Amino acid sequence: NISFGGDVSGTTAGGSSLTLMAGTAGTVSLDTVGGAFALNNLTVSGASTLNGDVTTSGAQTYNGAVSLGSDMTLASTGSGNIDFTSTVNGAHALTVNTAGVTTFGGVVGGTTALTSLTTDAPGSTTLGGAVTTTGAQTYNDAVTLSGNVTLTTTNSAVDFGSTVDNASTTAENLTVSAGSGAVTFGGTVGGNATN
Repeated sequence: NISFGGDVSGTTAGGSSLTLMAGTAGTVSLDTVGGAFALNNLTVSGASTLNGDVTTSGAQTYNGAVSLGSDMTLASTGSGNIDFTSTVNGAHALTVNTAGVTTFGGVVGGTTALTSLTTDAPGSTTLGGAVTTTGAQTYNDAVTLSGNVTLTTTNSAVDFGSTVDNASTTAENLTVSAGSGAVTFGGTVGGNATN
């Protein structure tokens, strides 16, 4: 197991990259990352628990199930991609800010629903599975679907601030179940002629 109880930062902004490999049976526990100086890239292999904000100038890649230990913001100041290849769970709010591509490759909130999920306007977000939150889901950037996706809230809003399209020429299904919450599409849905 690999565990950090405090801030993990570079000596200068964007000057250092960090790769953590816990193996198939190990876990990684991170507190704040990049609080003093943003890392360049962060790569985590194995199940991980995130307990604080993570700031990089480049990419963030989480190659394993992620558990949220607190409300947090994951940010790339240099338009790096932020990639979750597996599941994300935890009764906390998750905000992802990058002008790159944010990818949720697995189910989000399937075991323990997030309280909310928010992405910022620059860049795009790719959804590969179901997303469940107790509160609102707000996708301020363009959304692409790489699989059939169901978005579920507990009587809270689901807001798309931009377009919604398939990620490829394969047509995917989108189901939104928000109870009494409002569902808003702020851009064209399915308008990409090639997809």
